[in-house]
Amino acid sequence: MIVQRIKFSDIFALWPSSDKVAWAVVMSADLGVSSGRVRGWMRRHFIPPWYWDDVIDAAKRKFDREITYRQLVLASIERGDVVAGQARRAAKTRQRNREAADEGRAA
Repeated sequence: MIVQRIKFSDIFALWPSSDKVAWAVVMSADLGVSSGRVRGWMRRHFIPPWYWDDVIDAAKRKFDREITYRQLVLASIERGDVVAGQARRAAKTRQRNREAADEGRAA
């Protein structure tokens, strides 16, 4: 079976608006989460898997758009390199912060 590939940006584009704040408010209301959370997903180009049921239901209910778990998994896999890079940078930052804190205690 051939699966139509999507990106998380395709999902966000289902909720069109010229105003990003209004867009996040509408999407957040449809999904039952805060608009700040939706804006965070947009910044990271990712929707956590524990919200996928809500996204699939809202896309079907509001836009008559069929989104599958397989499409969301593939979008996550394609995004994996970006996430791995972010995780490495975050780990390095935590390490530098620990080292700086240790130096501060030693002084």
